[in-house]
Amino acid sequence: MKTFEELRTILEVNFKADHKKFHIATAKIKNTEIHYHQEKKGSKKVRVFVKPKSSKEHEELGVFRDMNQARKSAEQFVKLMGEDIDEGVSFLKKIVKKAKPDGEVIREAVLQGKDYVFDKKKKKVVISKDNYKKVQRDSKTKIKGVPYIMYNMGNQGTVLAPVHFEEDNTMSVRKQNMSKVKPMLQKLAKARGVPLKFEPDGINITFKGKGKDIDNLMRDIEKNKTLMKLMESQ
Repeated sequence: MKTFEELRTILEVNFKADHKKFHIATAKIKNTEIHYHQEKKGSKKVRVFVKPKSSKEHEELGVFRDMNQARKSAEQFVKLMGEDIDEGVSFLKKIVKKAKPDGEVIREAVLQGKDYVFDKKKKKVVISKDNYKKVQRDSKTKIKGVPYIMYNMGNQGTVLAPVHFEEDNTMSVRKQNMSKVKPMLQKLAKARGVPLKFEPDGINITFKGKGKDIDNLMRDIEKNKTLMKLMESQ
């Protein structure tokens, strides 16, 4: 994830001056103008500016390794934002204004790739409701009631992507049986890629992940007679 200082530095590039020196091409995707600039003379990297129809100024989307990557990123950004691209750009401006002037990195309580990931099929960031609450306020927003979060797409740059909340399931186990249940459950959950959280009360267990994965795990648990007996024992 880019620091807010990095985002601020990127957005401070003067579009007009940059346009005169490094302009490569201009395109239009839906109602959004896209301008491609060479990052600097002799460089293959491309700087991308976007300007929605209702916007008075050009805002920078990011710097990409080449023209092909820049075009794909611009198309993806417009597609992700849809009709709300104006609000998406407005949000980018807002986080830049709130960036710390001394360049201090603002650390989040959750980590990209570990606590939340980008689902290419859904084209959304998959995260639990609990982890979403922990994300810095300046890295998330709501557009027409839909939650969005800043996500670093690597070579494609940082985008504002819609959120898909994971399903959380909780079950309780008799405290005396937890020491036996825990290792058995951990083994099955690991095989299905379902994160587990053993609550401090020593009784409740929370299953986090995709609904399909949790359903498969529940079927595995039901097939394990020894585990089922321990979990059902009161």
